Amino acid sequence: MPAKKTPRKKTEPKASRPHMPGYGLPKGRKGLLPWKWALERLQNSHNYWIATTRADSSPHVMVQHRTAITQGTQLGGQSQVRHLH
Repeated sequence: MPAKKTPRKKTEPKASRPHMPGYGLPKGRKGLLPWKWALERLQNSHNYWIATTRADSSPHVMVQHRTAITQGTQLGGQSQVRHLH
């Protein structure tokens, strides 16, 4: 008998600052934007620039076209193209 899947609790991403010593980034949470702010912009956009690094640490940037946002972001593309999973 297959195990029952427990529904995941929906949580919003936690706002934080990058660790960049010497760049003078402010401390604390003042000025951080809420997830709702980001989600509204994602839902109203059609194109996204996705930046990642390859296994050899070289940068990789490509444009992606959004097809739908429901529970997550669905990005379009061809099957032979390397994508985020």
